[in-house]
Order: sequence, then structure tokens, then C-alpha cells
Amino acid sequence: MHAPKASDRAEVAQWRARMATEEAKEIYKLRAATAECVNAQARNRGLVLLPVRGRAKVKCIALWFARAHNFMRMVKLAPQLLGIGAGASAIPAMTGYGENELKTRKLNLN
Repeated sequence: MHAPKASDRAEVAQWRARMATEEAKEIYKLRAATAECVNAQARNRGLVLLPVRGRAKVKCIALWFARAHNFMRMVKLAPQLLGIGAGASAIPAMTGYGENELKTRKLNLN
């Protein structure tokens, strides 16, 4: 797979040699959990064929998808990073009220 081919240019042959190392193989395994996951999510959200023409419009759509992806990741990770948990049990920590205090005040949490 990573053995240089006779038709390879010098740069490609060097890349193949780098990719054959154990270090490169370990790094490449991480790609499945990072970059490939983002690409799969974009395809699942409809980024397959672009309904626009031109480099500027394609770039605009790609940037919107990147922004939306980053926002969705932030929403999912922020509670964990802030140490407040997620879901309904996180509401007391976010509001500053204790759980019992919320029940007695009957705050509308929607």
C-alpha cells in the first residue's frame, strides 16, 4: 500500500515512505475519529452536491457548514467543559438556584 511505485514522482514517493512508518500509521488512525467524522456528518446533513456555482458561493456554503458544525459541537461540549453537566439536572447549576428552590419557586424553565 505504501510502497513507492515506479510511476510516482519524488514527492509522492517520499509521502509513501513517511506513511509507511509506525508513527504515521498511529496518527492516521486518529483521522477516523476527527476529520472523517466531520466529513460524514456534513454528508448526513446534506452537503453532498452543492446547489450553487462559483468558487465564492461554494466557499460560503462550506464556511456555513463549518460554522454550524462548530456551533453544534460547542453546544454539546460546553456543559462538560464548564462542569455543569447536561440536561435538566444541569439547570440548577446554570441558574444558581438549588433543585428544591426551583421546585418551590415553580420557575418556568422552558
